[in-house]
Amino acid sequence: MLGDWTDFIVSDMDKFVKSLRVPGMKLGIMMMQHANRRHGVDPEHMAKINPGGLFRVGEYNFSDKQLAVPKNKINQITSIQLHSQPFRKYQLYSETTVFPARALKPEMLVYKARIAIALGIPNITLMSGAWLMSDDYWNCWAKAMPSLRRFHKEVSGQQIDYPVHVYFGLDETQPPLVPSYLPFLSGLPAEPVRSINRMGGEILLISGRVILSENLKAITKLYSLVVIDKLALETNGNIKSQLSTFNEKQGKR
Repeated sequence: MLGDWTDFIVSDMDKFVKSLRVPGMKLGIMMMQHANRRHGVDPEHMAKINPGGLFRVGEYNFSDKQLAVPKNKINQITSIQLHSQPFRKYQLYSETTVFPARALKPEMLVYKARIAIALGIPNITLMSGAWLMSDDYWNCWAKAMPSLRRFHKEVSGQQIDYPVHVYFGLDETQPPLVPSYLPFLSGLPAEPVRSINRMGGEILLISGRVILSENLKAITKLYSLVVIDKLALETNGNIKSQLSTFNEKQGKR
């Protein structure tokens, strides 16, 4: 039933976007934090039916209290990584909501912008939530702009490579809703992957209560090394024996 629902809501969004397309208008979508097909949001499909559109990424951490929690920063970063993958950088813009009023200090609002720039987002937007930003916020932005411009110049045009891919499941009707925090909190140069079109490289890390795909054996062929943690093994029953046999044949660890 959930699979049928995701197909319906994505097709509904598809019709909506196509019905709004008129010459001279740029369409886009403000993607909620870790939105996927369950929410009617399919970034790869959106990139095909709406080329050149604008897409907001990185919705999260509206207050100092939220942003101070390390796993909340990871939640925001991994959401940006996932949603950015199908698009060209110029199509992306950041999310910097303050809610409720003044819940995020001016300096922390600038810090959120630096996170977005570090991840390759070139367009920074200001969303004050349900109030008009006061002068102390604008003064803080004015003071920070020279360093933000320098930072953008340093990172723009550079290819960001992540040798570690964190497996996030191919079936978006299955848990988890967000990728495992541990690989990112440990400082690994990692990004989550949810589409087989984005897979392939050095290391595939399967961590946490993730449901493994039936295509897992085919996926492991795309990597030099596959690492599966204990929790992922326990979640997926007899997958350990299947992978042991497969890896012995392939000569992998």
